[in-house]
Amino acid sequence: MSVAIPVARVEVLRGLWLNDDDFQDDWIVAEGTMTTDGENATLTISIDTVSISKPCNFNSAVHKYGIINCVAVSASQWQFKVRRASDQTWVTVATFTDTGTKTVDISQAYSGQVDMIGISVSGTAGQSAQFDYVIIASQTLLVPTNDKDVLDMRVHLGLVDEIGSFELTMQNFDAGYTGQVAVGNWIKIWANRADASLLKLFTGRVEEVEFDASSTENYVILRGRDRGEELFRRTVTRTYANAKAEAVVKDLIDNLTTLKHVRGTAELVENSDTTYTQLEYENTPLFDILKDIAESTAKDGVVGFDFRMAWDGKFEFFKRNSKTSPVSLTDRIEVAEYRKDIHRIRNKITVYGAAEKANPSNRDAWTEDLTVGSGQLIYYENGELYGWWEPVGFCSVAKDSSTRIVGSYSVRLSTTQAVASSVVDWYFATGHLFDANKYPSLTFQLRRENAPGEVGVKIELMDSSGQKVRRIFRTEPEKWDLQSFSVGEKQDSDWTHDEFNTKAFNWAEIRRVRFEAYFNGNGSGSFWVDNFFFNSKRWENTQEDSVSQQAYGLRELVEVDEELHSDNECSLRAQAVLSYLKDPAEYITLRSDALVLTDGRLVPGDVVHVSLPNENIDADYRILTVEYSLIGKEQTLEITLELGKEPSQLVTVMSDLRSKTESLARNKAGPAGVAGSSGGSGGGSGGAPVTATYITVNDETASLPNSLRHVNIAEVEKHTPKLHKDSHKTGGVDAFAASDLLDAVARVKVRKNSGAPDVGARQRLNLIEGTNVTLTVADDPIDEEVDVTIAVSSGGSGGVPNAADVWIQMVRA
Repeated sequence: MSVAIPVARVEVLRGLWLNDDDFQDDWIVAEGTMTTDGENATLTISIDTVSISKPCNFNSAVHKYGIINCVAVSASQWQFKVRRASDQTWVTVATFTDTGTKTVDISQAYSGQVDMIGISVSGTAGQSAQFDYVIIASQTLLVPTNDKDVLDMRVHLGLVDEIGSFELTMQNFDAGYTGQVAVGNWIKIWANRADASLLKLFTGRVEEVEFDASSTENYVILRGRDRGEELFRRTVTRTYANAKAEAVVKDLIDNLTTLKHVRGTAELVENSDTTYTQLEYENTPLFDILKDIAESTAKDGVVGFDFRMAWDGKFEFFKRNSKTSPVSLTDRIEVAEYRKDIHRIRNKITVYGAAEKANPSNRDAWTEDLTVGSGQLIYYENGELYGWWEPVGFCSVAKDSSTRIVGSYSVRLSTTQAVASSVVDWYFATGHLFDANKYPSLTFQLRRENAPGEVGVKIELMDSSGQKVRRIFRTEPEKWDLQSFSVGEKQDSDWTHDEFNTKAFNWAEIRRVRFEAYFNGNGSGSFWVDNFFFNSKRWENTQEDSVSQQAYGLRELVEVDEELHSDNECSLRAQAVLSYLKDPAEYITLRSDALVLTDGRLVPGDVVHVSLPNENIDADYRILTVEYSLIGKEQTLEITLELGKEPSQLVTVMSDLRSKTESLARNKAGPAGVAGSSGGSGGGSGGAPVTATYITVNDETASLPNSLRHVNIAEVEKHTPKLHKDSHKTGGVDAFAASDLLDAVARVKVRKNSGAPDVGARQRLNLIEGTNVTLTVADDPIDEEVDVTIAVSSGGSGGVPNAADVWIQMVRA
């Protein structure tokens, strides 16, 4: 196949002050029109001239060179001008009638402070001129000669996981480039074949300059990356609430980089269907954030966005597989390598979520849902017997509804005779001993009278073989005291081991938790335990595919995602990952030195059609990488494409999880409290803080640590401890609407005879028909009430003759 010789153009921008290559910002148009497609600006004459100007403050004695690339002209002439800052007088620097890259010495026309630059085009109505860029610099543009100096050129373009890079090898005859190129210089690269227009492939920065010399040959090698290297420079500490994915991306790009995401009038960060309710970052690499957002953003029912740096240095963020390449590969493929590999396959997926799962789940059931027994309080769970016992015989254990901090009850331990301490034990069911390695935090609240606990309070754990560990703490009287202790094998050294232990304490089989309050000498009194639970287990779920396991063997993947806040969310995530990874992926490597890019560029992220009849392939593939290699000596331009085809992650599997995400994990830690996990970067007790919010009887949230207060409520909605109830009253800033409360469960106070003491306050009022009494009960949803009609009939001794119907009015307290 005969094709024209390859052609390349390289421009090195040195001593740069201004590089305007899209004409989108701050240009002022007069006496005509200017349009821009994001690459070139077209100036069109309305009468006899058109001019544009832009504020640009610099000293022309230092940055003396203006470099203007005119790519088309039909007008009579065009001029480059500057405005003197001292008197706002315009000075014409140079006049041209043709196209090309023009370098002018501004200082020859005016040496001093400049506050504006301008271009004017003269001719007749309808005539125009088109410009690619305007540069202000302290050095001239360095343009290596293709057929003489450029020996090899490689441009590699990546997608999402990597940014573009280049390597340029040039002859350095007579030290022609020595001292002429420096790290930090900007570089632009064009390439194509001689019978087609040059296409800009790369805009970036020189990051390495290497000189390679021998006795007969001298070379200079330039290496660098595209403008996406800015994404690796910054870390982010920022919070977003109820933000669309594209809004977050734009904010990050606009405020942390100099990158642009608009080409002409086209927005390059495309809209999504994903809204994040809460994103919190702290010193997180910007590039990692963009990758996470791209992987979790959905559009039109499919999860996954791509981002890339375009040929002109602009940032693009778009739905995966939504861009179609303008280039046809038909009859242009010379070498094709097809593979379907199983390296990516994972057919058993375990997903761990945030370390915030508590046992019991409501953090209060062990002091709440209790059945009173003989000297004990019994708790049933799945038919198993748990409970509170008083072990010494001279104390009493009881449910207490009057002294409590969370829920309706606490557990009270009382003694009326003088003893050294009062003790109450919580026992786990025999067949369900507690594994503190999975729940590495123990929390409870304790309150004491003046006497018990005066010396101290002991919390003691006993394992299945009778080995014991303990902690001692002090409390203030008549005040609820919140205590949290780290538990588990990794916190073993934090606990005092009983001197009578015969072997290591087994944290995976806790049988008993003892609360013991000591007196100063002997004494009597009461203490209360409430809000007793273990915490910080990670949410988790495992999904498997037996068909894939049978075909490819067991291949496991463990993922820890701090944004998952239930076992169900972990299940949804595991299902999605399994669906995505259980089957092989297809990859194709294509090489050709016969491609002529007449219809556009080959860029990563675009979808291109591939037909390989011998391999039975006729399908669309996504371009993962593109590499342009020009070898000067061989006069070849080889293009290598890495293509991929993999299943889509359907949002139908993940809609409940990803369309509105609670948070986005910034640091993927290893599972805390996961059996078999070890320390290092991912283990230990790391992970998300406790996310419980406590509203107590007296709203004593001020005494709770930040991890247990209203930390998950947006700042504007955050409650003021002990005062926030006023915000919910009528007229308050957060007043409840009546409709908000209709389904709330409240107690109704019941009394007999006006003025008498209340009989009780319960969630249900039960009316019982007595002798000669008939009750008719009807629901009235319109008036939001239940009507009770009491019909009393006469009927013998004690009856009520001629009784009339009686109505009961029920008032909610």
